[in-house]
Amino acid sequence: MKVGAFLSDGSRPDKQETQRRQIKALKKGAPDFSAKWFIEAGSAKRPFDERTELMECLAYCKSTSSVLALASLSGFAERKWQALKFLEQQVAELGIDVIVADNPVVTSASVAALAGMAEHQRNELVQKSGEALQRIREQIDKHGVHVTPQGKEIHTLGAPSLEKLSEAGNAARAKAADQHAEDVWPMVKSFLDRGLGYAGTARQMNRLGVATAKGGKWYPSTIVNINKRMGGK
Repeated sequence: MKVGAFLSDGSRPDKQETQRRQIKALKKGAPDFSAKWFIEAGSAKRPFDERTELMECLAYCKSTSSVLALASLSGFAERKWQALKFLEQQVAELGIDVIVADNPVVTSASVAALAGMAEHQRNELVQKSGEALQRIREQIDKHGVHVTPQGKEIHTLGAPSLEKLSEAGNAARAKAADQHAEDVWPMVKSFLDRGLGYAGTARQMNRLGVATAKGGKWYPSTIVNINKRMGGK
């Protein structure tokens, strides 16, 4: 089995060594195991498309029909649901198989269902948290104070303004990304229509010196995102 072995989160070298041991342990069940290592230099908390080593690992797996090998979903992203969503929407979309050393249940075949379950649980938690905050706000509006079970008095909540600020920032980024996708789509579509695929199109965009929305290199996953954003028109 040929794998692209990815060690996440360069901010924790000690954790990366643990990940290396976990991935190497996969050799026990696969005598033909062969790995090319991709070691992340920065934090795993960055947006996926800014994690250069991860994008290079995906490009390698796509071009060599290798399996993406991870030690664990823990530490791969800030939240498990984010990791599963990435594996579903980026890795599986590229036709790359995945193996997770500490969780053999996660495969390219199961990741969609697992991602759906994880996001459902997240949405339930967000909804319950929102309902709890609303009850606190109603008590403050009515009585001027909310008293926690620990006896702490809360007279005001500042979260709504932060939520609105975050929403405004997300909307601005989404608008900029939409505009960039529209600008580059004719070129991207022409390459896809010629049968170059995601990897081939990314190579052509890099050769032509076309900038991504964030000024970085093009990867197969970048083309996938552009295609999705444009609705595969």
